[in-house]
Amino acid sequence: MIKKIKDYEQDLNLKSEQAKFDYQRKIQDFNLYTTNKHKSYIEFYEQLLKANGYVTSLTGLINIPTFEEYNKNDLSTYLQKRKIPEGKINDILLMWDKDKELAKKEIFKYDHLYNINSARNALQEAHNMYWKSQLYFSDGVINKSKTIIDNLWKIQVHEEMYLQPNIADGFRESSIIKKIQTIRAELPDKLDVLIRDMKTELSIGYYKDNP
Repeated sequence: MIKKIKDYEQDLNLKSEQAKFDYQRKIQDFNLYTTNKHKSYIEFYEQLLKANGYVTSLTGLINIPTFEEYNKNDLSTYLQKRKIPEGKINDILLMWDKDKELAKKEIFKYDHLYNINSARNALQEAHNMYWKSQLYFSDGVINKSKTIIDNLWKIQVHEEMYLQPNIADGFRESSIIKKIQTIRAELPDKLDVLIRDMKTELSIGYYKDNP
């Protein structure tokens, strides 16, 4: 009888230790998941804001120097930072001596190309982070993020089409331009809703996914 009681106590202690270990493991897994969720939300939103800034600036006012006080060395440095091919930089510098206004038009064209490429790279990075981080995103954040990214791509592609002489005309129609302007105008509100939902999810004691 005493032996049975001791065996029972031993078995109970063993199960208790196993339950404690399992509980501790679940707590550690949950803490790791929560840490990664916080990190993924922060990093993704920062990149999304960066992409939004680059892409929406393509259709707004762009701050480009007038080059009035630039000498040829200043101009060369500026063009190199824009990653313009060396041969083209030399052509522009030669043009600068002959016709500054024509040279400026050429610079503005390459500036626009540089801005478009920068926007595409930033948006692609945000899109990649969106796909990689879905394990930690709620359904609500996934859907809202996708809508924003899709709208940014619509603006991006529209701006890129302006550089294609054979197919750009359709993208210059007033109805298309108006649609892009509407998409652009709605983005701030969509970003506000997204950050609000993210903050709610990251608040202490909130463990459910948004619907």
